[in-house]
Amino acid sequence: MRKLSLLALAAVLVSALVLPGTGTAGQRPTRTVEIGDDFFKPRSIRVKKGTRVIFKWTGINRHNARGMEGQRFTTGLRGRTSGQKGVTINAARGTRIEYICEFHPDVMIGVIRVSRRR
Repeated sequence: MRKLSLLALAAVLVSALVLPGTGTAGQRPTRTVEIGDDFFKPRSIRVKKGTRVIFKWTGINRHNARGMEGQRFTTGLRGRTSGQKGVTINAARGTRIEYICEFHPDVMIGVIRVSRRR
């Protein structure tokens, strides 16, 4: 019985190493954008298609991020003051994605450029 349990455990471990999409090699690339009081940091980033952009709140006032040009997305209409929210970039290579904070659209403007390279 003990040998059977060890064999089952070994089979599970081996399948986890062999199956595609598991482990660190199968994870999406990520970039983080800090949302502070009246700023995005960095204000402009370059990513590959399929990258997960994590918006992380660090300020005390309500903010959000909303994609306006290139790819539409939102991190929430009511805004947040803490936590984080991920957005997967699916726009075509060479696209320029402009986003704003809907609470501070005149001062909080960011850009995500999708690389032309694969």
